Amino acid sequence: MSLLSIEIFIIKLFQLYQPSWLTSIMLFISLISSIGSYFIIVPIVALFFSFKNYKTEAFFSIFINLGNILNPIIKNIAGRSRPNSGLIKILEEKTSMSFPSGHAMGAIIFYGFLIYLIWKLPFKHKKIIIPLLLLFILLVGISRIYLGAHWPTDVLAGYVIGFIWLICGIFIYSKFRKVFIR
Repeated sequence: MSLLSIEIFIIKLFQLYQPSWLTSIMLFISLISSIGSYFIIVPIVALFFSFKNYKTEAFFSIFINLGNILNPIIKNIAGRSRPNSGLIKILEEKTSMSFPSGHAMGAIIFYGFLIYLIWKLPFKHKKIIIPLLLLFILLVGISRIYLGAHWPTDVLAGYVIGFIWLICGIFIYSKFRKVFIR
């Protein structure tokens, strides 16, 4: 069995049950996890951290998102086409290359960093917020497959590359914060 046939099988599994309400939810998740939506969400989060007197965290919540610049570069190098309607149902048409998923990569970078900050800083309701953010990151990847916008390996690669960037960003943030606080 080839990788392509496994990926088609996985997508078709995700697409077995497609009521309009679920498709609407997946399209909404896709919309709010797009690069364009980060132009609204990231400044709001940065302002929140600033108002809470976490200036370093406000800066890094913006800085960490520079990892999203890598996505189109990797897409152009990989040159992998998106799934097509001859193989699966396409519910969200995209024209850019497929590998890696920018939505998955952006979600793990930004929301992963928020999870880290919420875990490290004295925030209320950590036990509720962190699992909700983890669930959202997972739903972003599921939405990309469900909508037929990406191959499963695109989503997995987006998560892996995003996670590597996140770990590097957390390392830089930790070093910067130690120097800044001294």
